[in-house]
Amino acid sequence: MSESMYNSIIVCYTRSHMPDKAIEIFSEALANKITPSRQLYTSLLLAYAYKSDPISAEKVVKEMRAKELSLDSVVYTNLILAYKRAGQIEKCWDVFRRAEIDGAVDQYLLAYMIYICSQVCFNLLRIEKSS
Repeated sequence: MSESMYNSIIVCYTRSHMPDKAIEIFSEALANKITPSRQLYTSLLLAYAYKSDPISAEKVVKEMRAKELSLDSVVYTNLILAYKRAGQIEKCWDVFRRAEIDGAVDQYLLAYMIYICSQVCFNLLRIEKSS
């Protein structure tokens, strides 16, 4: 099976809310001597984001850096999603700052951060209203 086929299967399992299966497929790709590209790692990051597992997501990013793969806005967005789903909003901003340093901020990443801010504000207003 090709890397692009593995990638499609990983994304499909992740978006079907089966991130553990997606991670298993990534391991299968490695066992079958597939050298992961940035795209395949990015799909793995999405699986960890769906699991609300930013620690594992950070390990993937560290591995990507070690392999000198470029970190683009999609990589950072998936990492931010992992922290957001884990309820660690302050860490989202730390990752965003890292993306700025790497020159990886684009309009989509910026829009995603604005979306996160709006959710936080909405939740704060809701809490204040119910008090």
